[in-house]
Amino acid sequence: MSDRSLDQMPLRELFVHAEHQARDLAEHLDLSFLPKLQSLDDLLHPKAGVNEARDITVRNRAGEVLESDKFTQQMLQKIHDGLNAIGEALQRRVEQ
Repeated sequence: MSDRSLDQMPLRELFVHAEHQARDLAEHLDLSFLPKLQSLDDLLHPKAGVNEARDITVRNRAGEVLESDKFTQQMLQKIHDGLNAIGEALQRRVEQ
């Protein structure tokens, strides 16, 4: 994607940029965040016959989920900023 800031991108490029970011977020959620969350849930709610997880294992797994959530929040902020830039660009066009 372009190294230009959002306010320097033409409207079409802003839409393409937003679409790419939305795809990246969906991929991150599907391939990273949700599997880590499921893994933590499996530790916290073991199936019958499975030994309970050690505290350090749960703590480490929770740390992985929190780190992934931090990355998710950063991605969401970038998407939010991009959508705001689209809104501002549209508003400028309407006012012309």
